[in-house]
Amino acid sequence: MDALAAVGGAPWNGTDAFQEALCTYVGDLRASGLGPVDALLAVKAALRDIPPSLLERSVTWSIEAYYCAA
Repeated sequence: MDALAAVGGAPWNGTDAFQEALCTYVGDLRASGLGPVDALLAVKAALRDIPPSLLERSVTWSIEAYYCAA
């Protein structure tokens, strides 16, 4: 979660910075041993207050980041 907190303020203010932080967060989740479903659930829980359209993109970015970290 530190990676997402590093974006500061509302995470969607700088979408590029947000996407980078999200990918780092997902990589950290994978490195800690979480499987893809649990990692995605953690992302959704962490991002429960963002606009639905950004949440949808975040899910896609998270899946891509999880498997790119392999």
